[in-house]
Amino acid sequence: MVRGGLLKVCVVGAMLAIGMGGTMPANAADAGAFLKQLAGNYRGRGSAKLDGRDNTEKVSCQVTNTYDAGSRALTVRGNCASTQAKSSVSGKMVHNGDNVSGSLFASGEVTVTKSSGSVKGGKLTVSTNFSDKTSGKLTRTLQVIRRSGSGFEAEFFTYNYSNKKFERTGSIRFSRS
Repeated sequence: MVRGGLLKVCVVGAMLAIGMGGTMPANAADAGAFLKQLAGNYRGRGSAKLDGRDNTEKVSCQVTNTYDAGSRALTVRGNCASTQAKSSVSGKMVHNGDNVSGSLFASGEVTVTKSSGSVKGGKLTVSTNFSDKTSGKLTRTLQVIRRSGSGFEAEFFTYNYSNKKFERTGSIRFSRS
């Protein structure tokens, strides 16, 4: 990934994770039950592995979520940063039953080609594919969001094309701000 590329992966995950906080029921019947509880302001901190390196980078995010029942959509706006880069985040996820779809962030550097997921077993799992506009590199990510104490944790995974497996690249813990 280009410099800040990891931050793009974390931003996608952060937007999902921040959206999954709040007072959602542990065994929500569908994605709507998750998304309806998301309105508010959130802060998160964690770490993520830099592309091509063994070390990790600290990551922090601040996001405001707005839920619109009429359009069944969660809109996310905010900022994420690491010591390597900063990025504004914005996106919109729409739900239909257990499923979610949409674009989780808008950036001039990447194009989201697919973003979808589902709620099962009290957690949201979302798969996102995006391409870097400069290099053309396709990146596949997976985010898993689950409750952790009074808050929640988002784990991020990036697909390794060499070994054909998703590898854990980071996590962020969130709380209401």
